[in-house]
Amino acid sequence: MSRPVSNDEYVELQRFYVRQARAIDGGDARAWAHTFTPDGSFTSPSAGGRIAGTEELERFAQAYARDERQYRHWSGQLEAQWEDDGSVSVSRYGMLLATEPGGRPQLLRTSMHRDRLVRDDNGWRIVSRVIEPDAALVTIYGLSGR
Repeated sequence: MSRPVSNDEYVELQRFYVRQARAIDGGDARAWAHTFTPDGSFTSPSAGGRIAGTEELERFAQAYARDERQYRHWSGQLEAQWEDDGSVSVSRYGMLLATEPGGRPQLLRTSMHRDRLVRDDNGWRIVSRVIEPDAALVTIYGLSGR
């Protein structure tokens, strides 16, 4: 039976997500990829579906670094709980914004993020992430985003 994470663990997870977002937004593809387990998976429209493993994850993050737009990943409303298998499941809201050079920020997508994490000697690591975009934003604004 699942149980909530402790307050200290909750703060650790929030800090983990800050470091992860700043890694990909700052162009540190290697650091971002290593926030996943070696066989970790990422399923998102941004990736064209599901990708897995450190090399694929790093290649995906490198594409962000080559893009001239500045991306900002924002998340909140985090809910985390321990599962019977010793992992932690996290659900949280996310927003992806992009700014063209000299331009204004544009909201590309809002979504629900569903992660499964484990803690190892390197701290928290993602086993799997599934991004579920809010269809209304895509439908209303015609955005496919990243």
